[in-house]
Amino acid sequence: MADSEPVAFTPPTKICPHCGAQAQTIDKRCPNCGKKYKRRIFLKIVLAVFVGGLLLIGGCAALIGGAANEVDKELKKQQSEHSITNAQARSISLGTPRREVESRFGRPGDVQEGENAGLGSDSCIYYNVRNGDILDSWQFCFDGAGRNGTLSSKNRY
Repeated sequence: MADSEPVAFTPPTKICPHCGAQAQTIDKRCPNCGKKYKRRIFLKIVLAVFVGGLLLIGGCAALIGGAANEVDKELKKQQSEHSITNAQARSISLGTPRREVESRFGRPGDVQEGENAGLGSDSCIYYNVRNGDILDSWQFCFDGAGRNGTLSSKNRY
């Protein structure tokens, strides 16, 4: 068995991520700039996750806000359809035929016929209150059959 020659130790070649200098060293710091060879990326990762989370939350909030605005617009549009002012509703007196009410205000937003319409009434029609809150409405109830009845009561809800 032959004697083996000792193997010479060669330090690894490192490239500094800060200054770009190349050195054969076992030190943890660059001999050129003095900074550590390993970059601290933990803080950058935490910062990236935080910023990403903020962007995600902000995007969701903007999306929900936009959808809420669209729903609000649609509800206001539906509320304004088949709507009358308080003054218009008050101008109709008891005994007015249903046909006349509908010809003045147009098609009602809702109609209830028969026993479900109201106490002692054959039918009730409903108009939204113009510029009122959601579900604000005027109810006109008529005695008599179909569109031939006469106004027996009116109420605002």
